[in-house]
Amino acid sequence: MRRFVAYRAGDTTTRLKFSAAIARVGSGRSALLPGAAQAEVVLDSALLPMRRDPDSDLFTCAIASVAVPVYQLRWRSAQGDWQQGDDPYRFGPTVGDIDLHLFGEGKHQHIYRVLGAHCCEHEGVRGCALPPGHPTPSVSAL
Repeated sequence: MRRFVAYRAGDTTTRLKFSAAIARVGSGRSALLPGAAQAEVVLDSALLPMRRDPDSDLFTCAIASVAVPVYQLRWRSAQGDWQQGDDPYRFGPTVGDIDLHLFGEGKHQHIYRVLGAHCCEHEGVRGCALPPGHPTPSVSAL
């Protein structure tokens, strides 16, 4: 956990592995929100406050749920307005087992539809899918 919070630059694959792991710690949610002063989880119109870990940008919140709930994160900087959005780590994978199998055999006829950044709708939310190991974009434009 400390290694993830100390992350600033470098290996994005390591960051993605740590991100996915801490997003599902126990029965709660975690979010790394640099520059945020406060954060909340929005779950079924209820606002659940997130606790900030000391000396870090990591916020956590306990949620009593067996399955991954549909929720959003809400955060604000010290003087800023509240912002709200989907937690990218709440979603399931976008690359399926069959895709991985065919890719491994070198027989995937449409791998271009799976790999690379592409616009899509996943679990009812429209956005841009980035496959595992894809570098985190510093600037995005649509």
